[in-house]
Amino acid sequence: MPIDESKIERVVAVTIPQKIKRLILGKERPNLLTRVSVGVVFIMWVYLFSWYLMTFLSLMMMNGLKPGWRNDVIPAFHRVGSKLYGYADTVNMLTVHSLIQFAVYFIMLVGLILVWRKKRIGFLFYIGGAIGSLAVTFIVLGYDYLIAETTIVHWTLVIGSALYFTVGAWWFYKWKERKNKKQEAPQTQTTAG
Repeated sequence: MPIDESKIERVVAVTIPQKIKRLILGKERPNLLTRVSVGVVFIMWVYLFSWYLMTFLSLMMMNGLKPGWRNDVIPAFHRVGSKLYGYADTVNMLTVHSLIQFAVYFIMLVGLILVWRKKRIGFLFYIGGAIGSLAVTFIVLGYDYLIAETTIVHWTLVIGSALYFTVGAWWFYKWKERKNKKQEAPQTQTTAG
């Protein structure tokens, strides 16, 4: 019996990673400028996030050091923290700071995903996260730590990407307003005529 191919539905096998990708990034691809912008900023995000991840992992792994080394490393951290920044417990301060930064960088990542999906609020999430990252460092570790331990590259990437998305948000809002005005103009002309 011959098979009627017109009645066969096209079945596309979708894997779990593809479903997750579609859930996060959506079905539509944004324009080229948005794709490039989010891609570049995502690379910067990975670079900056990796520093907090490495700090956290190294602090957690200190307890796994050989007893002789542990007796040298942990007191060295406390000495530097107490002399330079006045911390009572440097390891715990850095651990708390890293955990808070994980939450802040998650907000920034959500912002990037929302910008990719053409949601205006994504700009606010990313910009708020970038400002929050610097504010958390200032609040938890203090001004001296923020100035001495934050590199020029870190400042440039965080502030530069936040400013870039600030300009992008402004342009996005203005472009939407212009597009809406152009769509309303023909409607008012047809009703007036």
